[in-house]
Amino acid sequence: MAGMRDNTGELTLDLEHEWPGGPVNLIVSQGIVVVLLRGRAVAAYPEKDKGAMHVAVVALAEIRTVQAQLIAKAFGITPAHLSRLRGEFRKGGAAGIVGGRPGPKEAWRVTPNVVARICRLRAKGVAQYEIAERVGVSTATVSRVLAARARQSSQLTLEADLSESEPVGSEALAPGGPIGTPAEAVEATDEAPAPVAEASATPARATCVPTEPVSVGYAGAMMLHPILREFGLVEAFEAAGATTGPSRLFDLAGTLGVLALGFGVGLPCVEGHKLVVRSDLGLAAGLPWAPEVRTLRRKISELAESTCSVSVTRDLARKLLEFEPAWDSLYFADGHFISYEGELPVSKGWDSANKRATRGRTDTYVHDSLGRPLFYVAGEVNDHLTAMIPRILKEILAVTDENADVQLFFDRGGFSHDLFAYLVEQNVGFATYLKGKPTGYAPPEDEAFKTRWCVIQGTRHSFELAEAELALGANVYRLIVLKKGAKKIAIVTNIWDEAAAKIVYKLKLRWRQENSFKDLVENRAIDGITEYGGDEEPDPTFIRNPRRLELQARLAATQDERVALEARLGMEALSVLDEGTPGFTGASPSSELVREQWQALRTREQELQEMISALPARLPRNQVNPDAIRAILRTQRRNLINGVKIAVHNAEHWLARRFQTYLKDANEYRMVFRHLLRQPGEIHYQADIGRVRVSLKPPDSPRVATAAMHLINELNGRNPRTLDGRWSIRFEMAG
Repeated sequence: MAGMRDNTGELTLDLEHEWPGGPVNLIVSQGIVVVLLRGRAVAAYPEKDKGAMHVAVVALAEIRTVQAQLIAKAFGITPAHLSRLRGEFRKGGAAGIVGGRPGPKEAWRVTPNVVARICRLRAKGVAQYEIAERVGVSTATVSRVLAARARQSSQLTLEADLSESEPVGSEALAPGGPIGTPAEAVEATDEAPAPVAEASATPARATCVPTEPVSVGYAGAMMLHPILREFGLVEAFEAAGATTGPSRLFDLAGTLGVLALGFGVGLPCVEGHKLVVRSDLGLAAGLPWAPEVRTLRRKISELAESTCSVSVTRDLARKLLEFEPAWDSLYFADGHFISYEGELPVSKGWDSANKRATRGRTDTYVHDSLGRPLFYVAGEVNDHLTAMIPRILKEILAVTDENADVQLFFDRGGFSHDLFAYLVEQNVGFATYLKGKPTGYAPPEDEAFKTRWCVIQGTRHSFELAEAELALGANVYRLIVLKKGAKKIAIVTNIWDEAAAKIVYKLKLRWRQENSFKDLVENRAIDGITEYGGDEEPDPTFIRNPRRLELQARLAATQDERVALEARLGMEALSVLDEGTPGFTGASPSSELVREQWQALRTREQELQEMISALPARLPRNQVNPDAIRAILRTQRRNLINGVKIAVHNAEHWLARRFQTYLKDANEYRMVFRHLLRQPGEIHYQADIGRVRVSLKPPDSPRVATAAMHLINELNGRNPRTLDGRWSIRFEMAG
């Protein structure tokens, strides 16, 4: 029975009765769903009618004859979803759960007047979030309106049936022809196109930028174009065979331009492109709009699969040194540890910032005397600096003049007799701080220090120095000791023909590398993860020999036991002396037994020491445990992205130093110029003369505005062009 009446006349339900498949069952027949409650049909509705299904499930739940969990399971929904439906039913009845049309339930607020107001505010340089607050819409709506307006103004006329793999003729895209006009239309016009100012150095792309002046928020970033072009950013990727795959719009130059200018305006990573106004960033890069993040990810994957990051970074470093050579061919090498928080079995390394061993990897960077990062070598594991210097020295020699006398300075992490001998053999000058107290070294007395000085770029630098010689292995090195208050800092070098004060000054420039690390991490997110995953392999990392550790523990226990016996033997001898027995010989039966035990322990100690000496101190981990594995993180994509970040960092560094010659504020010029790259302005692509005019909004500070005016005049004197070489650039200051 499903139920029965008790003596009060109330209906009671049999909730414990077992029904096949549960108390609620659904049967589908010819598109109709029939609801069975304990074998009896209680409701039916079309299979695709979600509203009717909601009514049926809520009706069953409201009579409370079956547990809600069983009802939800039968209809294939979660108990939480059922609870929400019941709540909506109690608020608005059946209308609350049937549902209406998808999308906003209120009147559309983005009317033509609202669109016009958004565009007017944007033209005045108002920030996107502020526009949203003034107009009363979301920031996403503002972004969509601006992107749609940019597409309308661009008058893009690409053929609808043009496949992704079809090449686009360069005739239709040259700056001399009408922007966005197909090649056939250009040939059919009565008026011949104007002559091209300069042939495109890269394959033309189907770009359709507006022909009218457009206000954008990242106009200042276009100052990076001419410097990155002189650094050879696109040429370095082309020489390495890089490609972004078939493309109608975002080719190699366009992709690199969007990436570089995105990093230039402060985006920390590729995912940061979700936060920009695509039309603004695209116009600054020479495109009608910037690609979506998913498109950008695909392009980066194509770059990583088609080229070698080592070749790209080597060419970029060579171009940078040709653009501005390093002073005295001086370079600095240091490792930068990057922690790893994922699930892969990555080897541990020393995290100097947190003073502990943690999982991660170490990149070894090379900077020049100006503090510019040239390149870095990503070790497969946490290789020590002494092991990485020979590798980076080969890269330095590959990008510098063969006849240059290279000098390589590093910190105490590279202190090694074998490394010093290798650098002497390679005829490379080096300098580093003394580590430990080698044999034959003693700090000089205070009387030995004298004031030495040198003049660098018109500035005199004085130090309290003392000199000596230090023999390490088969070589003798120059030892320079710097007195700084009560401290005496020793420097080891093989450079004999330079003044001691100059060597000390050069080594102090290593702090520019430390400051560069801080800048790269905080403003460029050089530690960011660009790709995930790794390749597992047997772990050859050397660890302490466990057998040796075991024997050392046994040796320590044996030594403790021997010391205890020696103490016992001494106490027994004292007790015999205290008795004052005539004829005492200093021995007793118990003491003789202790002596025998002591001798046995002594013999055991010698045996253990011999066994320990015969064992290697360290063994590969996979030799100790054949199942030990480690993960080698994939870095090809990350190396390419970081190569672009380093190029942008160096371009900004050069521009900021030129800006400083006019601003004359040694403390804040880098930060001020970084914000100048984000200055709004107006961009006007003039197709008839192949030029883009960039009119920057003047900064509020007259001093900064004057310095910016001098800088853009200097850039105009360098005949600037866009990154792909298709457009000449003319910088102006509005007003």
